[in-house]
Amino acid sequence: MKNLPVKLILITLTIALVITSCRNKEDATEPKVSDAEMQQAQTHSSDNQSVTANIDDAVDNINLDISAISTEARFETEPCGITVDYSRFTTRSGDNFKTIVYSFNSSANCSERTKEGKITVTLVSGNYFKDAGAVYTLAFQGYGVTHKGNKMTFDGLQTVTNVTGGLPRSIFTPGAIVACKVSGDMVLKFDSSALKRTWSMNRKISWSNTNGVLSYSISTNNVVDGLPKVSTWGTNRFGNSFYTQILLPVTANSTCGWYRPTGGERFHTVKDPNGSIIYSINSKINVGDSGCGNGFTITTTNKRGKVRSVTMSF
Repeated sequence: MKNLPVKLILITLTIALVITSCRNKEDATEPKVSDAEMQQAQTHSSDNQSVTANIDDAVDNINLDISAISTEARFETEPCGITVDYSRFTTRSGDNFKTIVYSFNSSANCSERTKEGKITVTLVSGNYFKDAGAVYTLAFQGYGVTHKGNKMTFDGLQTVTNVTGGLPRSIFTPGAIVACKVSGDMVLKFDSSALKRTWSMNRKISWSNTNGVLSYSISTNNVVDGLPKVSTWGTNRFGNSFYTQILLPVTANSTCGWYRPTGGERFHTVKDPNGSIIYSINSKINVGDSGCGNGFTITTTNKRGKVRSVTMSF
């Protein structure tokens, strides 16, 4: 009988060792982040990159046009798949008719992308788009971009404030910068889904021109729900809320194209409906020998503290 407590202790220790051993084996075989979690992280990170690139590409086409407004708003050669309506535009100072409508032809294949819908640009403050302090809006109406079978459709309003004066496509002085603040809410649809998601954006875009190569740098000092440097936030295609911070300015240029950034680092925080963090993603642009981005590496950390990385191409 005296040996009974000792036997119980030995049995308890044995069971504890077995349980600990099993747990260690589970931990050793458990993936850092599950395939399902990683797939969502990859899709979200790719969506974020594509959304901003699609908007920046559209804005650059518009910049190309309005940079000629000092005389008469006309493309020397209309960009691929775009028809422009100037019937509500005048160059006269003080005139309120400062609206241009850009329509996109869905049958035109432009840089492996087809586009549809309209963007209406209206100067709402200032005499000219080039004025420092001028404010103009870009109203996206069913603006859809399809690439490699994947489609994004945008509706909503972006407001552009010309901080420095000048226009990106009219920079000729070395070292000169044209800076704009761009913000607004976009309603997005992904692929054929009828679900609509709202994405809010708040960014500062600084443009420069070096030997004919136009480039930009995107940054922000915007604070959302206590998080600094938030450029984009809203609900992703999976129905989860997210915040995207710009840790290092995102850069791109006209040589590589707006769909191939030349640098930058973003950080995504994704939360469930209860506000708990599901996972976070560090997304860093990878640059090739050409100086152009060839993809990005995302490092995902899930709510269990597990980590997994993968490199994606553009």
